[in-house]
Amino acid sequence: MQLKAYNLLNGYLVDTFAQGKYPDYWNAYLENRGWMPTFEEGDEELLKYTVVTISHSLIIVLIQLRLVSLIYERPAL
Repeated sequence: MQLKAYNLLNGYLVDTFAQGKYPDYWNAYLENRGWMPTFEEGDEELLKYTVVTISHSLIIVLIQLRLVSLIYERPAL
């Protein structure tokens, strides 16, 4: 059961970020439980740019990690 819940949530996050919209199965899941949020004007437009935001964040983190490793590299003996 935990694996099923993990896959559902993980798939929902990946689908939302990659496609820029909530997947239909997630909308149905929320609607069946009465948890569907109310979208206001402009909300769906914001979801379209999630991949750009995530990829830029990942690039920044990778650059920072590389810079830190360069600063703290020990010289060869």
